[in-house]
Parts: sequence; structure tokens; C-alpha cells
Amino acid sequence: MNLDELGNVPNDNFLVDERIRLMGEFPLKKIIEAEIKRKWNNADQFEKLLKEAALNRDELRRLTDVAIKYQNKAALEGFAHINRMVVAEALQTDEAVKLLDRRSTNEESNAPEIFFLIRNYLEPKFKKLYRRLARSSILHLSLKIAAKWLKGEIPKKVQYDHGLEFDLEDTLEIFLEKGFNITYEDIVGIFREKKRKIGLVIIDTSGSMHYEKIINAALTASVLAYTMREDEYSIITFNTQAKTLTGFNDKKNTEEIIDQILESEAIGYTNITAALKLGLKELLKLKRREKWAILITDGNYNKGGDPRKWALKYPKLHVIAIPSRKEKWGLRICEDLARKGRGRFIKVSKYSDIPRILAKMLRDI
Repeated sequence: MNLDELGNVPNDNFLVDERIRLMGEFPLKKIIEAEIKRKWNNADQFEKLLKEAALNRDELRRLTDVAIKYQNKAALEGFAHINRMVVAEALQTDEAVKLLDRRSTNEESNAPEIFFLIRNYLEPKFKKLYRRLARSSILHLSLKIAAKWLKGEIPKKVQYDHGLEFDLEDTLEIFLEKGFNITYEDIVGIFREKKRKIGLVIIDTSGSMHYEKIINAALTASVLAYTMREDEYSIITFNTQAKTLTGFNDKKNTEEIIDQILESEAIGYTNITAALKLGLKELLKLKRREKWAILITDGNYNKGGDPRKWALKYPKLHVIAIPSRKEKWGLRICEDLARKGRGRFIKVSKYSDIPRILAKMLRDI
């Protein structure tokens, strides 16, 4: 087999070792270059190949330049996992910015992942540009997710008027009672009044998870901001300590919220107690009875003590449990928090499910 025949070798579900065996005697760096040129779209596999190849800095820089030339963003993401500084250096050109800009609003865009990996190695000018692309990608996807679940209207039965829906079942019931004596005023109409929502979302950004956590936190916050743009909401993030990202009375726009999260780190302990205390303080500012909170965490607290007693103080506390290494213990804590908070409990298998689950939950609340 030669490198020109690489296109005939299945790759999506192939183990890297098996592909290398099939490709025989070719140096790994040549194989990686061939994969870049034919637009292999698998960042994880690029990372695995690069680890196996153990290339020096100059060789990695050359392959990074090839990835930019052939517009292979999956390769850039995979390479950044190996050496963030080299990839950051290569991406600080106008040509590279255009590469990520072309499809930054595509649902499969990895602009947020690349930005997060290289952000600490970028000059101010390029950091601002790549943060904008990451934000644009997150906003686009959040609008798509939120729009799918954007409902939450309360149907009210009223006297029928032009332009309204009408309730067939109730109108037929009146007809059966009155027969042909039914009048226009007897038709039952349906007026759909938008349900006003008041609530907060508490997002775990502690060091118990990696960078995916921050990216999905930004996407989750964006979904919330778009879905509740006409309602009252607050966002709290927490690790060792908790902080209010945006309060009920704040006028912070969605772009500012996303930028703040993208600039944060997934570090520190998991202090759920501090988050619940701050969340309760926020909710007590509101007089309305129908208010709620959604906690997104893995449940593995290691700071602040047992948080479950604080769930009892909430009017309604829903919990979305995210993946963790100590899954059984964390899930038990999450289930207990939802039960004590008289809310719903939902477990997700991967971080990327969180924004969609949140959007669906917001529709149903």
C-alpha cells in the first residue's frame, strides 16, 4: 500500500494501531500529513497519532502549517492537545483566523475548543479575534438549540374571536346541550399566554472536569439567556467558591456572559454548599412564589460540607447530573439534592447533552 491508497482505508471506526499496521512501513509523520490533506475529521485520532509519532517541535510546527493550509481544524485541535504553544504560534496569522472564521457558525465548529486550548499563548490582538469566533460559534448553536424547545405558552379558554384557535371538544359539548340554538358567542376560543419564568441556573466549573466543562458551561448559559430573554434569570458558577455571573437585576448581555466563562478555568474544589447558599440568597430577592433553580454538577463535593440540607430550603431545585469519576457517590448526592429540593433529577452521559437537556427543562418548567 502507498499513501495515495490511504483514501480506500476506512478510518472512522478504525483503531489507530490497526491503521498503522495496514499502512506498513510509512513513517507516522507522513501518515499524519496524508490524513490532514484528505480532511480526516477526528481530533482525538490526530492526538493519538501524534503521541505515537513523538515528533519534535519543528516537525509539529510544519504539520500545523499543513493543517492550516488544508483547512483541517480537527488536526489543529488534536495537535493543540499535544503542544498548545506551537499551535498558538502557527495560528497567529490573518490566514489562520480566516480558516476558523469560515465555519465558526457551523454546528460542528471547534472554534471554542481551539480557543480554550491556546488562549493563554495568544497575543492580545489574536486572543480577541479567536474569542470572538468561539463566542460566535456558541451563540449560533445555542440559538439553534433554544429555538427547538422555545414554547412555554399557557392556553386560556376565552370567548372565541377572530384569529384565535378554538376548543373543539368544549364547543361540541355546548352544541350537544343547545343543539342548533348555539351562537357565535358559544364557541370556546383558546388564547395562548406566554408563561413568565423566574429562576436561576447554578453551573459547576470546578477542577473535577476538563475544558469541555467550561465550553459547555458557556453554551448552557447562552441557551438560558436566549430562552429566558423576556424573563428574569440569574446565573451562578462555582468551584472552591461561588459567584454570581449575572444577577436578576443585572443588564449583562449574552456576549459578556460567554466571554466571562470562556476566560475562566476548570479549577478548584467542588463547593456545592457555597453555590446553594448564594443561589438561595439570589432567589430570596424575588417575591414571586413560582421560582426555581437548576443545579448542574457531578455531585462530588469536597469542600463546604454536605450540601443536601440546603436543598430543603429551596422552593424547587432541579438537578442535572454530569459525568464523573466517582459516578455512584456523585449520582446519589445529585438524586438526594433533587428529592430534597422537590425537583426533577436528570442524568446525562456526556457534557454536550447538557444544553439540550436544559432547553427542554426550561420549556417544561
